[in-house]
Amino acid sequence: MQKLLEEIWPNFFIVGGSRCGTTSLYSYLKVIPKIFVPEWKAPAYFFSNKTIDKETYLNLFKDVKDKKAIGESSGYLQSPESPGLIHEQLPNSKIIISLRDPIERTFSHYLQGLGGGYYTGTFEEAFSIFMSNDTTDSKYEIMKHMIDGSYYYKSVKRYLETFGKKQIKIIIFEEYIADTKRKIKEILDFLDIDDDVPKNIEKVYNPYRQPLGKVGTSLVKNETVKNLVKSLLPDTSAKTLLKFVTGKSGKKPVLGENERNEMKKLFTDDVKKLEGLLNRTFPWSVP
Repeated sequence: MQKLLEEIWPNFFIVGGSRCGTTSLYSYLKVIPKIFVPEWKAPAYFFSNKTIDKETYLNLFKDVKDKKAIGESSGYLQSPESPGLIHEQLPNSKIIISLRDPIERTFSHYLQGLGGGYYTGTFEEAFSIFMSNDTTDSKYEIMKHMIDGSYYYKSVKRYLETFGKKQIKIIIFEEYIADTKRKIKEILDFLDIDDDVPKNIEKVYNPYRQPLGKVGTSLVKNETVKNLVKSLLPDTSAKTLLKFVTGKSGKKPVLGENERNEMKKLFTDDVKKLEGLLNRTFPWSVP
């Protein structure tokens, strides 16, 4: 690999959370002339256990020329070490955090994994196993991981303490989808970008898709297929590609009221702390 003559680093980060509209946001910003984001959406460099080296990461930005805002979008929100690692290298970075009703985020995360062939079974079954504290069942860890990803307070507080309020923009998913044009304009202002809101804001990215089924799941897990996809499209995982090839869009399942009510109890304290931290209320169904 040719040695870079100049190190070009991002100056803003979309850090998450997962299933909170970050793919859409990345896709909208990607087409704005004064903004650069790499084709590789989530390089995940600012983790303590990073899987790519510095040269590979910086090579993602080698084509940056006269762009004012240079960014990337990785799931750094829940990572305790990521704010410090970003700040150590790039203390003036601007941080965009997208948050969603924790109940809906958890349910959406489960449906995404189900549609991608990562696991099988209903949300109700996995949630029941989690609530019964049956740690011997693999579904317990699956659900715990997803529920943990919906606790925002500590993560947001960590970023605020590391970067300060002026360098952070909080986006609420429900407000974002209700008036996408206005929220994208707010983000452009935050990034000091004087440009028009892109036309692709009408497009929905990363929507719900039905489970792959046995054939699709077997293709996703096939090492030969994954290696072929990697050789042809190095920035696209086999699972990401095949779930769109073999999966189908369809009517999204509805979360049961019993599970919804139980999750309200799980998230109430965290939501109240977050409201106090940000000095605002949220349009969420958590009392």
